[in-house]
Amino acid sequence: VPPLGVVGVALENQRYDDALGAFVLFMTNFVSIVLAAAGVFVLTGFAESANLRSRSRQIMATLAPFSALALVILVPLVFTTEGIVATATDQKDATAEAEEWIEDSPRLQVEDVKVEGATVTVGLTGTGTIPPPRELQTDMTEELGRSVEVVVEFTPQVQVTVSKDGTVRGEQAELEEQ
Repeated sequence: VPPLGVVGVALENQRYDDALGAFVLFMTNFVSIVLAAAGVFVLTGFAESANLRSRSRQIMATLAPFSALALVILVPLVFTTEGIVATATDQKDATAEAEEWIEDSPRLQVEDVKVEGATVTVGLTGTGTIPPPRELQTDMTEELGRSVEVVVEFTPQVQVTVSKDGTVRGEQAELEEQ
């Protein structure tokens, strides 16, 4: 979906942060295309050097607003990039911490780790019991350098076997009876 389309849809749904993000993307694309095209015209010789010299004030007057706009757009892009890098780092560190937390429980597996602000959600699957969650919370707080709430979502893995003779074996053989 083109960024301006996203702006309209987001505004209609009162998602102003999404609308602002899509508008910044549109402006980034627009300014980048104009400045890149100007550079390509000069470098390829399409814009003749005699014309560039004789009309330098007009050219500068045309390009100056785009250059200024590029600098203005750069500010939110830097903050967005910084946030993405910080989130990716937190995600990696939290995943490593969760893996370490269950390393003595070979029948457990980390399926998913989400870091959203001050909440870390760890999705586990497997069988058996989970290690003490308070240990994970303490380790996550230390690793991430801030106090976090840890939510552990544990989905037990159930294995039911029906043999060739129809005998049902497994942790929840009563499922077959229902």
